[in-house]
Amino acid sequence: LPHTHFAHVARQHGLGRNWVGSVLARVFAGVTALGFDLSGYLHNGFNGLLSCKELVIVDDLHEKRHGTGRADAEDTLRRALTEEFTSINPKYGKQRIEKNSKRWMVWSNREDALPLGAGDRRWNVVRHDGEPRSADYYTMLYGLLDDADFIASIREYLVQRDISRFNPGAHAMLNQAKIDMIDAGRSDLERNAALLVAHWPSDLVRSSVAARI
Repeated sequence: LPHTHFAHVARQHGLGRNWVGSVLARVFAGVTALGFDLSGYLHNGFNGLLSCKELVIVDDLHEKRHGTGRADAEDTLRRALTEEFTSINPKYGKQRIEKNSKRWMVWSNREDALPLGAGDRRWNVVRHDGEPRSADYYTMLYGLLDDADFIASIREYLVQRDISRFNPGAHAMLNQAKIDMIDAGRSDLERNAALLVAHWPSDLVRSSVAARI
């Protein structure tokens, strides 16, 4: 069961992240859920595409919720990541239970993409502020998707990569990109409450005062 997962936030569209997903889907052929509708799953509970998969790639996610809806989405997502067994619920067909060995990769252009709590230990968040490259560059990249030798070379690179110092049980990093994502997912009320707790000079405050802050 993977302990950490990855979210990539970019300021711009057209950076080639879908190309990365397409490459990985070819390297890990048959065990990749490419373009999984995570937002739809959090809404309706259908996840048949996850059956027998080890890598889940989510494109262009934006899961903006507050209050009870956000808490429910956060809980559903947490269980999808942490439970040893996954309940597969196809839209048409019988439900079943499978061993959970899925690692998630999420692409988004929004800092509030994931419903993350302040104590999250599962998501590594990376933010990219660069600009898209030239059209010729992406034409060259996408042409490589049909090059079997290129895909094989990526696989060989991953096979030979030294992961002896990788700790699979380590918590996800709490960097500035993740702090910004957690804060972006809060409602104005939650932000104001956090500021009040952080800066109020005592442990007690009148409710009438708190209501005005």
